[in-house]
Amino acid sequence: MDTSHITPDTLRASGLKKWSAFPDCVGMWVAETDFGVADCVQEAILAATARTAYGYIPSTDVQACTSACASWYQNRYGTSVDPGAIRLVGDVLTGLRVAVTHFVPEGAPIVIPTPAYMPFLPLSAALGHPVIQVPLLEDGWLLDLDAIGDALTPGALFILCNPHNPTGRVYRRDELEALSHVIEQAGARVFADEIHAPLVYPGHRHIPYFSVSEATARHTITATSASKAWNMPGLKCAQVIFSNPDDARRYDATGAWESDTTGILGVFSNTAAYQHGREWLGELVTLLDENMAMLESTIPEVLPRARFTRPEGTFLAWLDVRAYDLPTPVDRWLRETAHVAIIDGRRCGDAGRGFIRLCMGTTPEIAREGITRIATAITAIRP
Repeated sequence: MDTSHITPDTLRASGLKKWSAFPDCVGMWVAETDFGVADCVQEAILAATARTAYGYIPSTDVQACTSACASWYQNRYGTSVDPGAIRLVGDVLTGLRVAVTHFVPEGAPIVIPTPAYMPFLPLSAALGHPVIQVPLLEDGWLLDLDAIGDALTPGALFILCNPHNPTGRVYRRDELEALSHVIEQAGARVFADEIHAPLVYPGHRHIPYFSVSEATARHTITATSASKAWNMPGLKCAQVIFSNPDDARRYDATGAWESDTTGILGVFSNTAAYQHGREWLGELVTLLDENMAMLESTIPEVLPRARFTRPEGTFLAWLDVRAYDLPTPVDRWLRETAHVAIIDGRRCGDAGRGFIRLCMGTTPEIAREGITRIATAITAIRP
């Protein structure tokens, strides 16, 4: 993947939020990459604009997208999915709203392992449910099954983000099986966010949670999208996989209007990515893996008291800087002193205090510059 033309100035000129919100900063906060889109995606968008295809989405295009998603699951993960079990929505958070509003009883809690993707916490609360944070076990970022079991009640919803944002864990089959036993024992449900699934590094494998057993298929609602891996979140298309046929029927009877939040250009671009984007994705994952290797070797040199575990998936780095006792809010402090925009771990829940999340989906040169600036700012006040 040629990144020689990508610089902070060209990224700022693009006007995208990641680089324009804090124009004097290196943008390492928003979880998107800086490499544009695959040629197949751009060609699909240009073809749609050439025929001014901006109306409501034809059923044939919906079917093409759901079939492409199902084929991707079969070819990439070895998991069979009926295209007829897939519904389109605008994004994964809309998928979460579908799961909560249509399948979680009033008053039942939403159990979220933390640190967590930031919007999970406020959105779950805004939907009127008690939110229970269950910290991951820091040694390996393992699911705390005992604490999860204590938090779950009949009808509760457990949010499983796999690959995990922000830690980068990719859960093994035995971990998913163990979780499923806890879910079944409690009579709970699972919302599985698999948006980062295409972004898994060598030596690791994504296993769709619903594919683990008949029980997981029955109690899971899955949301995914090509938008994260192929860098097109603004086009608004995600896929909700109803592995339980009763759930699909219930959604169609009560909530199918939410599929109208899908953008037509998002449908075309997701279809193109799933069908033709494998080579581009492979180049991307190679570059991201090299960035993570660079970070792993650099952190001990420039921030020896920080702790970093190389992620198994995603392009996010979760950095433990608690030993430096940095000023708070740390995101504002780093913007003002290091001129780097990051995510304050506190936004990821109580377990995120003292951590920062970095987006490594950029060129090696920009990533190194961001890390250098952060290290310089920290060591200036904490030698």
